[in-house]
Amino acid sequence: MKELQSIVKETLGYIRSQQNVSGAIYGGVSPNKSCQPNTPQPTLFCSALILEALRDVQGSQSIKDGLAQFLIDQKSKRWSWNYWTRDSDESLNHTYPDDFDDTAYALVALYHHAHNLVPGEAMAHFVQNLIAHESKPGGPYYSWLVEADAPAVWRDIDVAVNANIGFCLSAFDVSIDGLNNYLSESLKAGTKSAYYHGDIPVIYFLSKWYRGEEIAALRFKIQEYSECCSTLSALHLALLLKSACDLSMSPDLTHKLSSALMQKRKGNHWPAATLYGEPSVAGKPRYAGSAALTSAFALEALIAYAVQHSKTVAIVASQPTHLARLPESDLRANYESIYKDLVAHDTDGQISLIASTTAAACSARISDTVLQSLNQASINGWIAYTIYDNVWDDEPNPLLLGVANYALRTSVELFRQALTDNDSFQHLVSRTLTIVDAANSWEIKNARAAKTDGVVMVKTLPNYQHYQLLAARSWGHI
Repeated sequence: MKELQSIVKETLGYIRSQQNVSGAIYGGVSPNKSCQPNTPQPTLFCSALILEALRDVQGSQSIKDGLAQFLIDQKSKRWSWNYWTRDSDESLNHTYPDDFDDTAYALVALYHHAHNLVPGEAMAHFVQNLIAHESKPGGPYYSWLVEADAPAVWRDIDVAVNANIGFCLSAFDVSIDGLNNYLSESLKAGTKSAYYHGDIPVIYFLSKWYRGEEIAALRFKIQEYSECCSTLSALHLALLLKSACDLSMSPDLTHKLSSALMQKRKGNHWPAATLYGEPSVAGKPRYAGSAALTSAFALEALIAYAVQHSKTVAIVASQPTHLARLPESDLRANYESIYKDLVAHDTDGQISLIASTTAAACSARISDTVLQSLNQASINGWIAYTIYDNVWDDEPNPLLLGVANYALRTSVELFRQALTDNDSFQHLVSRTLTIVDAANSWEIKNARAAKTDGVVMVKTLPNYQHYQLLAARSWGHI
């Protein structure tokens, strides 16, 4: 944590050095896909993205105040924003209409910074613009704020732009079925954004708020890109890590992404990389991004990871919470040693974090107290049946039978504590453990081969009834 605090302080110093007197932090443009080197562009979007990214970053208040004031100064009378800063040479020479991407992101970033910066009037204009620019009732929405008879080039529908519209609406607890259905279908079909560089920015924008029927597809994309994280830019790693944290994905995955992101750090910042494309000049493509933007995304992601990690540590203590009830004895010493060894070797949490990872996969909101009881019940059940299994395999250690009995009693007690007043759950616990014991008894009687002079003699394989009897031994863990 001290190391992260130092990194945050140094990185904020760099970001602050990129902020001009208006409060803006401009983006950059480059003819290279790497976006290095790049030259400053008087764009508004970069400032909105950085303001939102720094939302939970301590020590960034003065930077955010400047960015917020800049965004307020740049709004139109109808609370819309343009890609270019008003009155810049680019806004005069390369005229764009105001658009939903800049407008939605500026609004949500300002609202998260200080609710009073977005009055009812602002959202009224936003809703009016949505109605005026919907491709069909309830969305999806066109990207640009233009009249209905505008040329077709200004009447496109983009998945990333609509994702950011949804993000803005979600901040105000508004959900629109048409928009959500469009985004779900886009995830299913693999639709790409015409503006952004690759899938990962779209994944990032959606992960902030989307919890629709294709949430599994979103998680799969994160998992898929994480497999090749060593080849990703620092910007894409930051976006992917934040997305994984937003969707409560496994600590093992987020740790891998966090480590890869840290390795990309250069001095007091992370390097520029392409976030989206700029219009071509003389037929040559151009790419937009900046070191300040990458660095802001990196801080956002690392702080989200630190929060996730601290919660994970809190859910499963390094020592069992009920250990104090055991008097100093060989039983306590053996139990504590086995418990610590199991947790230490369970690096991906398949035993000690099974309830937490399952809850995260199902997007289930479960209190830390309940998760802790369930996770520790899993650990104790695993300890008990591992020791019993050695007995059934004729490899007993009589010194550990007391540990097994204590662990099993503790496991049952923890399961009951998790949902004390839920009778159906209590019956499920009892019934499940009975199934496990019956399966173990069946295996001892029916699935053992004779051994003579070190030779195992197998005459007929057991009838496992389509593997159901074999699988029943694992129901305690399930």
